[in-house]
Amino acid sequence: MTRAERIADLLLAARRDGRPIQDPPDELRPQSMEEAYAAQAAAAGRLGPIAGWKVGARAPDAEPTCAPLLEPLVFTDGARLDRGRFRVVGIEAELAVRFARPLPPRVTDYAPGEVLEAVGTLHPAIEIVDSRFAAWPDVPPLWQLADNQSHGAFVLGPGIADLGRLDGAEHAVRVEVDGAPAVDGAGRNPGGAPLRLLVWLANRLRHGRGLLAGDLVTTGSFVGIVRADSAGTVSILFPRAGGVGFTFAPD
Repeated sequence: MTRAERIADLLLAARRDGRPIQDPPDELRPQSMEEAYAAQAAAAGRLGPIAGWKVGARAPDAEPTCAPLLEPLVFTDGARLDRGRFRVVGIEAELAVRFARPLPPRVTDYAPGEVLEAVGTLHPAIEIVDSRFAAWPDVPPLWQLADNQSHGAFVLGPGIADLGRLDGAEHAVRVEVDGAPAVDGAGRNPGGAPLRLLVWLANRLRHGRGLLAGDLVTTGSFVGIVRADSAGTVSILFPRAGGVGFTFAPD
């Protein structure tokens, strides 16, 4: 068993048992980004089919990172979610796309125009941030990357065909928790325009699986993380791209 597989076992046990990792073993600490990505892949193979990807960056000129979106953790607008599946609840207001055409593995890089032509629809989306680590958010970056970048679940809103929204890093957005505004105003994606992140992802995946027709890709939060641990309902609205929401089922 590789160390990446042992890291995956540790994270999967925390998911299964609902017990956050208090002190991750030093001997399992990921030694590189590629080892963290290998741990992601090992866990994904046991958690469910890949429905797409999340991609983001800390700054417009920073190297992005990515993690798989797993089919059992993808929901649609109006979903009722089981609160018991989450230890913490952080809300990220995001713009996602669904690919209409594949971008398969190949030797050369994909150009921005090729990536844009493969996109079918643009969607408002909510990523629910959760973590397998008790110390979250104070978790070393490589451990977070191995843990699917602290991914909890994903809620997808209705799609539109206006892909021009992918060029801008700034979008107005409103986040409501239990009907009250938590954020209302200008939002900014720290990684820059979503198209930049999609191109990076396409060119990372061209070395392996590629992007498939039907894949979802969500491109990072425009408002950071909004804590909603005790929420009953959550919704977001991008005035130029639409809205999406979900409800927590009563405990």
